[in-house]
Amino acid sequence: MALIGSILAALGLGVFWVLMLRKGSGRTRIIQGPKGVRATLDAYSKGKWETVAANGPALLGAQSDGDEGQWRPALELALGQSLLELGRPEEAIPHLERGLLLQSAWRRAHGRSDSPDPGEAKLRHLLGYAYFVTDRPAQARREYRRVLDMHPLDPEVRVRVEASLSKLE
Repeated sequence: MALIGSILAALGLGVFWVLMLRKGSGRTRIIQGPKGVRATLDAYSKGKWETVAANGPALLGAQSDGDEGQWRPALELALGQSLLELGRPEEAIPHLERGLLLQSAWRRAHGRSDSPDPGEAKLRHLLGYAYFVTDRPAQARREYRRVLDMHPLDPEVRVRVEASLSKLE
């Protein structure tokens, strides 16, 4: 019964994040990268998790011209979420961690605000969830608290993160 509840909770969380990511997909910027990156990120925005999981590792392993800009953090995060959506949280964790780290470094290197963008809160929640389902409660708690410390934070995200945190207490 607990297994079924966990599966239903994971599916519900996945649907929520897909809807939230699609809601915010009206961005006009185009992320450049090696051949195939844009198509893979487009597949991600459409919830085609299998496509991202199949193409992402090879793209991340490809040689680049040194200008990885935003494509590498975006692809790491897309691959991480896709693996999580496919029920492979252990594989997702390093991609989510690396993607969040690279995204933060890129933001600072380009003189942007030190405050994370709203999308980062959602991805940190996913990382917390991945830690939770792989039996890493201390790390999950840390990520959930990081999300709650972000300002401004979407009230809907706050409610979901607080619910996730309460499951750990």
